[in-house]
Amino acid sequence: MRAPIFNVLSLAVPVLAGAWGYYAVRTAKGATNMGEALGPLFAMAIAVTLAAIVGELAAVISLVRGERLGWLSWLGVVMNGALLLPTVYLLLTADWS
Repeated sequence: MRAPIFNVLSLAVPVLAGAWGYYAVRTAKGATNMGEALGPLFAMAIAVTLAAIVGELAAVISLVRGERLGWLSWLGVVMNGALLLPTVYLLLTADWS
């Protein structure tokens, strides 16, 4: 059994990205147009999506390595998968023509 490094990372990375995104949204200056108002939210959504991808990969690596606290790895798979569902839905329903 190996030390639980990747399964902790699989949950910590999306939480840290979400905390950074929340901070970025809350500290944004007053918007004068719609682009300035939605920009921080878009940056937060991209950051959380990328962090969920990294977290999902870390959870799978943890399961393959056979780290201790396997339930934490499975929790990372489920939680990161839930964060990725809106992105998957958006990509599947997009009109690519």
